[in-house]
Amino acid sequence: FDTPANSTFTERPESPIAVAAFDPLNPSGRADIEQPPPSTAADRLDTIGDRLMYRLQYRNRDGVESLVSTHTVNVGVHLTTRFPTAAEHQAAPRYYELRRTTPGGAFSVYDQATFAPDAPTPPNLPTGLNRWMGSAAIDNQGNLAVGYSTSSASAGEYPSVAFAGRAFNETGGLLQGEAKIFQGLGSQQASGNRWGDYSSLSLDPVDECTFWYVNEYYPTGLTQFNWHTRIGKFKFDGCTAPVRGRITGTVTDCVTGKPIVGAVIQLSDGRSGATDANGNYSIPVPPGAYTVTAVDPFRNCNPAASQAVNVAADGTATANFCLTGNSKINLGAVSIDDSLGNNNNIVNRDECVKVNLAVSNDGCIADSHISGTLSTTTPGVKINQALSSFPDLAVDTSGNNATPYAFTTMPDFVCGTAIQFTLTVSSDHQSAHDLHFSVPTCAGGPSVTVTGAITNTDSTQDGRMGRDGNPSKCALQKGCPGPIAGSPGTNRFFDQYSFNNPAASPICYTVALTPNCSEPPANQIFSESYLGSYIPTPAAQECTNYLGDIGASPANGQTGSYSFNVPGGGTFVVVVNMTNSPTGTCSSYSATISGFPDDTGDGGPCPPCVLSASVATSSLSPPNHALINVGLAATSTGVCPANRQVTVYSDEDDVDPQTIGDMSPDARNIALGSLRLRSERRDTGDGRVYLIVVRTSDGTGNGAFSCTTVTVANGIGGPPTAAVAAQAAAAKTFCTNNNGAAPAGFFLVGDGPVIGPKQ
Repeated sequence: FDTPANSTFTERPESPIAVAAFDPLNPSGRADIEQPPPSTAADRLDTIGDRLMYRLQYRNRDGVESLVSTHTVNVGVHLTTRFPTAAEHQAAPRYYELRRTTPGGAFSVYDQATFAPDAPTPPNLPTGLNRWMGSAAIDNQGNLAVGYSTSSASAGEYPSVAFAGRAFNETGGLLQGEAKIFQGLGSQQASGNRWGDYSSLSLDPVDECTFWYVNEYYPTGLTQFNWHTRIGKFKFDGCTAPVRGRITGTVTDCVTGKPIVGAVIQLSDGRSGATDANGNYSIPVPPGAYTVTAVDPFRNCNPAASQAVNVAADGTATANFCLTGNSKINLGAVSIDDSLGNNNNIVNRDECVKVNLAVSNDGCIADSHISGTLSTTTPGVKINQALSSFPDLAVDTSGNNATPYAFTTMPDFVCGTAIQFTLTVSSDHQSAHDLHFSVPTCAGGPSVTVTGAITNTDSTQDGRMGRDGNPSKCALQKGCPGPIAGSPGTNRFFDQYSFNNPAASPICYTVALTPNCSEPPANQIFSESYLGSYIPTPAAQECTNYLGDIGASPANGQTGSYSFNVPGGGTFVVVVNMTNSPTGTCSSYSATISGFPDDTGDGGPCPPCVLSASVATSSLSPPNHALINVGLAATSTGVCPANRQVTVYSDEDDVDPQTIGDMSPDARNIALGSLRLRSERRDTGDGRVYLIVVRTSDGTGNGAFSCTTVTVANGIGGPPTAAVAAQAAAAKTFCTNNNGAAPAGFFLVGDGPVIGPKQ
C-alpha cells in the first residue's frame, strides 16, 4: 500500500449478486432514530444506513461455506420527498447469507430477509421499534443470529441491546425469538447524532454454539458523549459442540531448522491456519481425510510438498514441514548523523548529513554479497555517498550498512520537506529491488503564540462543533464530529488566525489553547483548524476543510492541545470560538502553534572525497624479475565510498621481447596492501615506469582517484635513476590531470600469461 498503483483489488466473477429490493434511504442528515424524552428531534441518532455493518463473517461448516452480513434499511413508508421524513422512517436490520459448497466456487444467496415484525402497512406511518447498528453471525449448525440496537419515541424505550435468530432449517426471513440483552437507562443528547461505534456479534470458538454480542447503551445521568458497553451471550437450543479432531505440526527452515513464524497451513477443504512464534500450528477439523500444505509467500518461501493425513474423532494428526526458497531483504531502522553539520540530530537546510540503515533478511534462505545504492528525487538534495555493502544475513537477522551514506541539503532546499529516499538493494539471492523511506527535516522551528479575547464585537459563526472528548492527533486523524445538535441557528463569537506550511510535504502542527476567561461559566472556549479557509455559516459547512479539533474545552487556566497534518504549501486557519450563545465572551486566551520548520542554514555541503595513494617502495632494484610487494596504501578525507579499485599501467607490456629473461604477468595481487610488481625492465631501454591508479566510486558519479608510481631504473644511481624518475613524474602529472587516465604508450599490466618461475 506504500505505492497505491502497485496494489490491485479483483472483483469476484459472481459479483454483483442480485438481492431482493429494499428501501436504503433514511432521513436527510444524521438525525434518524427517535428516542424517548427528554431527547428532542435534534438528538435523533444516525443509522449509518449507507454501509454494511461489522462484519462480513465467514464460516466453513464441513464444506458448506457461508458469508453473513447485515445493514440497516427503511421499512416505514416513503410518501413525500426523495428522503423519508423522520415520521415516515423506521429502521430495520437486513441480513444476507451467501453460500457455496465447492471450494473455489461461486457464492450465491442462500437466505436474505429484513427483520421488522412491527413494520407499518402503507399508508400508515410507523409506530414500532427502530432496529439498527446490527451485526450478524452463524453457528456450527447453521443457526443465524443478528444483534442490534433498538429505540423509539415511546416512554422508556431508550436505546437498548437486542437480538433475534433464525434456525438452521428455516429460511425466508424467519428471524424470531427477539430478546433484549440489556434495557437502556437513558437517552443521548447533544452528541452530534452519532451512535457510538459499530457493534460486534461473534461465535465462541470453544463450543461453536455460543454467540457473544457487544453493543452500547446510555446509563442514567450524563446524556452527552457517555456511551457505555454491554456484553451478552446466548445460544440456540439444541446446538452442541461438533465432533472434532485436530491437525497439528511445526514448520521450520530447511537450512537452519529454526521455526518459521506466520507460515500459512492450507487444508484441502478450505480451512487454513498459521504458525505461532514457535513455528507450531493447530487446526480443529471434522474427522476425515485431508491434504495439508504449507507455504509462506510473505517470506519468499516456496510451497512444501503436500501431505495426506487422516483425522479420527477426538484424535490428532501431525504434519510437519520445512520450507526453503529465496531471501527477502527488507528495510529496518533509519538513523541520521549530522556531526559534519550542526550536530543537532536534525536535518537542516545547507547541511551535510550521514545516513545509517539497517536491513533484515525476512526470507527463507541466508543471503550474501548484499549492497545498496541510495537515491532521491527530492529537489534541493544531493547524494554525496550512495553505495554501501551490508553483512551477510542469515534468516531472521539484520545488519547495518558498512559505510555511511551521505547527502547534502542545498541552500535552496525547502525546509520542512520530507526527503524521499530509495535504497536499491541487490544480493546473491535477490535481484535488484527498491526499498523506500523518508527523513523529516528542519524540525524545531520557533512556535507562534497568539493572544486574544472573544468579545461581542467579534465575527459570529452559526452553531458550533460537537465536543467528543477526543483531540485530533496527526498519527490517526479522526473524522469531523459535526455541529452539535441544537446549535445551528444560534450564533457564537469566534476569532481566527491564518498560517502557512512552507514545506513541499505535509507537516504535523500542534495547537495548545489556554483560556483565561474571567466570565462564567468555565469550559467555554473551543478550537478547530481548517485547510485554506473557515466557513462560519451555515452550520452545515462546519466540516468543510476540516483538519482537526481540540475535543474538549480546557478548564480555565489549563491547557488543551490537538494536532493535525497540513499538506505541503497549504494555508491553515486556527479558530477559537465560544461554546455558548451570543452572550458568551472570554476576556483572555492564548494559543501556541508549533511544528513550523527551522529554516536555519547550517554547515554547508559535505566535504569532498580526497584520495591519496602511496607506496612504501617506489623504486625496484635489482631487475631480477622478482615480484615485490610495493606496500600500496591509500588514505582519504571527506565523504568517500568504501571501495578501492586498483589499476596498474606500465610503459612496458607484460610480455616484452626486448627483455632478456622476460617473465609475466608483471603485476599480481592487485589491491591495497598486497600489490606486487615485477622488478623487470628492457635491457636496452631507459628504465621502466609503473603507474598505479587507485579509485573509489559509488557508481553514481561520486568518488575520487589518486595516482602514484614505481620505477625500475636501467642502471644504478646517477643519470639512469634521474631519467626514469622524470618519466614517472610526467606520467603521474598526466594521470592526475586526466581523471586517472594513463599517458599514450602505457599498457594495462597484470593480465598477461604466466611465464617464468617467479610468480
